[in-house]
Amino acid sequence: VGTQPEGQYFVSNKPKDVVLRLTKPIAESNKNITVDSWFCSIPLVEELCKIKLTLVGILRNNKKKLANELYLRYLNENKKVFAISSIRFDNAIDCDTGEDRKPEIIALYKITKAGVDVVDEMLLDIACINSQVIFSFNKPDTTLIRRKFLREIDLHLVKPQVYQRANDQRISRHLRVKAARISEVDPVPSISFTNEHDIQKKQP
Repeated sequence: VGTQPEGQYFVSNKPKDVVLRLTKPIAESNKNITVDSWFCSIPLVEELCKIKLTLVGILRNNKKKLANELYLRYLNENKKVFAISSIRFDNAIDCDTGEDRKPEIIALYKITKAGVDVVDEMLLDIACINSQVIFSFNKPDTTLIRRKFLREIDLHLVKPQVYQRANDQRISRHLRVKAARISEVDPVPSISFTNEHDIQKKQP
């Protein structure tokens, strides 16, 4: 999830801590949480049970607290998949899976995981919408449609990189002038040997 810098607003971004923060508003509601292998862990299941939330997820085979008895030695390492759920499941097979005869826990995971995949694809959109909400709250007198707001964000995000390009002598002056126009700085003039004295100094 990433490491945050030290400071007043520092919070732990460990997978378990992120899930617990996000699910705090629905604690004690007996709802189910579906997570992928990045966030799923046995300690997370235990913590969610304490606040009356259930979990369905897939565990990586290198997670801690997995008993050796769970491993099938004859299976390829890449084919070991552990499904975990705090919802009460028996060994029932989901009839809708036909000849595949998949367990109900796997069927439930795949059905609910679809929503997680959609959110993953829209994370950037969600971040942009949330940032515009915060901007509008802080500046209620400013009217800025979403398209222009996103363009302003894009420009501010790329300006530091464009500024470096505008001052990079290895890039043609034509490109540096364009970069300078975007970053709103004056381009550094190219170093050229324009007089005879400089040319003589340049020669070995």
